[in-house]
Amino acid sequence: MTGQMDVFCPLRACAEIEPLARAGARHFYAGVDAVVLGVRAATSPILNCRPWPGCNFEDEGSVRAACEIVGGLGGRLHLTFNWFDYRPWEVEAILAFLDRSPTLDGVVLADLTLIARIRREHPRLRIVLSTVAHAQNGRSVGFFRRLGVDQVVLPRHLTIDEIEGIVAANPEVEFEAFVKNQDCHFSQGLCSYTHDVVDPALPYQCGSVRGYLPSRPLSAAEQRALETLGVVVMRSCGVCAIADLHRAGVRMVKLVGRELPLEQKIRDLGFIRSAIDAIGSAVGPYPELVRRLHERTYSAGCHRDCMY
Repeated sequence: MTGQMDVFCPLRACAEIEPLARAGARHFYAGVDAVVLGVRAATSPILNCRPWPGCNFEDEGSVRAACEIVGGLGGRLHLTFNWFDYRPWEVEAILAFLDRSPTLDGVVLADLTLIARIRREHPRLRIVLSTVAHAQNGRSVGFFRRLGVDQVVLPRHLTIDEIEGIVAANPEVEFEAFVKNQDCHFSQGLCSYTHDVVDPALPYQCGSVRGYLPSRPLSAAEQRALETLGVVVMRSCGVCAIADLHRAGVRMVKLVGRELPLEQKIRDLGFIRSAIDAIGSAVGPYPELVRRLHERTYSAGCHRDCMY
């Protein structure tokens, strides 16, 4: 039962692969800088949702080497081209790069044109639908499945019951859920909208290119103010829901943070793998077991900042 759930692990350098594999990772996702695609960073500054220095592979040779290492370990490597949309020359540059990447296993996408082109021109690649595409119900997942998507990353505002219904309606699709380090408190697929409509006096703003980091916790009044705007304020950890996600049919959980130090990725991965291994064997409530694992892993109590 527990062997049916894997972790989608972030990667930014070949040197990280074997240490992360020893910690239990088999499936990885990574990004590439503009120079790898042969486009100018000045005209194409954002090719994925982690466009910052130090988050992505910086040369094509490293991508090929990573594919070989991951394949030799029996895993899969996906590259993220998961921005909201791409200009025509960016689409062509991505497709040309994929022509030169015969050992790549898959891609993480959101742009409709890119999904359709890659499915037609690179049918061997697995296509993972990014949460940027905001497939939040069974019918939207079915639409993307007809375009050729194999796996769907679920938006974080969904409840376990909603996830279970979506999975049941799409048995031919694999599903993935965030469980660690996604700190933006808004729905990623509606990111621009939700940041634009929020009152500037509230603390959860898109304050810099480094991300959507809260300046302080929301008060109850501020949370109600956001809710009146239709903004769902989400939390940053879903590990204590892993058993419920597994029961709902989710078979991949996502660790976020390509930019994080390797030591933190290994620690976070170990925490998640321990929680997966405890499915079905917990004595007492599963969330309480996970909180004990958290304290053992991080020498600190859980903040109860729970997704789902």
